[in-house]
Amino acid sequence: MNRNAFDSIALNANKYEIDIKNYFITPPEQSSVPSDTEDSQTEEYLACKRTKFPVADAHICTWDYLTKPEVIHLLGIKSKRLRRQFIENKLHRKPKGLPRIIFRELMYSVTKFCTSSNYTVEQTGALLSQFYLTHLFFTSVLDVGPEKVYEYFKELQMCHSLPFPPHSIKLFNLEEIKNNMVHFCKLYVRNLPLVRFLCLPNFTLRVNHHLEPDIAPGKKKGKKGKKKGKGKKGKKK
Repeated sequence: MNRNAFDSIALNANKYEIDIKNYFITPPEQSSVPSDTEDSQTEEYLACKRTKFPVADAHICTWDYLTKPEVIHLLGIKSKRLRRQFIENKLHRKPKGLPRIIFRELMYSVTKFCTSSNYTVEQTGALLSQFYLTHLFFTSVLDVGPEKVYEYFKELQMCHSLPFPPHSIKLFNLEEIKNNMVHFCKLYVRNLPLVRFLCLPNFTLRVNHHLEPDIAPGKKKGKKGKKKGKGKKGKKK
């Protein structure tokens, strides 16, 4: 496993920027009911930080998460506590807190699924790597929704289900692909809002912006001009 895989995410965990170009700006909802005439009004905009981290394209990733000896060792651990501890130790120092727990439980659940499905060492390593890369894909970019996550995982599945080397290998049959996709949707896709809330930095940038009232039609903004026909009176001699 790449020790620095979560480093790019952790860089922005406690980093607050005020450059407006790095944020998605959501305008306020416009009300159909006209508001009372006032001298000024304040509107609130929601800003979400924009991040750009490199994400690996779908590829054959059998040993991207764990090496073959490590997968064999993981499958040989019978204790739930020791299996969780092994997964957590592979994370080294990052991530920390709730993101660390979420990832540990994710990999533990995938390992249980592989064991109950009687998958081989290669199949287990491939599925663990697919969940690992998909989790990095989702938590590395803020504007990734369920559709993109599903498509990314499906492409990883295809790389391990078609006999067309060097871009794909056949590790899973049709029935196993179906079971993997169903398990992925139940375990990960339906919990995406929770994963996003617990694994990504949550903060907003509030800017108080004063809006001047609209000018009524037919009226010009500015100082009133002097009336015509009236000039300065001359001084009396």
